[in-house]
Amino acid sequence: MKMRIVSTREERERLIEFLTTMEQDFLSISRKEAASLKYAEVVIEYVFKTGHVENENRVSKLLEMIKEAGLSDIKGCHHLYYAVRYSPDHEIIMDELVGISKGIQEIIGSETFFDWHITVIPDDNLERDLELFVVAAKLV
Repeated sequence: MKMRIVSTREERERLIEFLTTMEQDFLSISRKEAASLKYAEVVIEYVFKTGHVENENRVSKLLEMIKEAGLSDIKGCHHLYYAVRYSPDHEIIMDELVGISKGIQEIIGSETFFDWHITVIPDDNLERDLELFVVAAKLV
């Protein structure tokens, strides 16, 4: 797991550039949302990647990693953007996406109100693994 607080405007601009200018948008956000990220009070980035899951439930493994991280830093954030990357050979199914969404919501808690923005992206390098990229923003 990797976590960082994106504190400077320049870092946020680079993050927005990364998120919106890939061949297929990594996260589908509008210009208005991109501007909100740029001027937000707090922007936090997390990256979780399951490591070589074989027969175990890859969503359970991912949620276990998220629970260990706690995500307490994103409580109180207004916007939550996340992308799930998977291998086209082991496509992610709707039940797995719902499990990830519900798991994150349980970890964060119901006192946090936010807009969800979800993207699903194939990645040939992941085999059975999943990668979850999360950006949380607390607006001014």
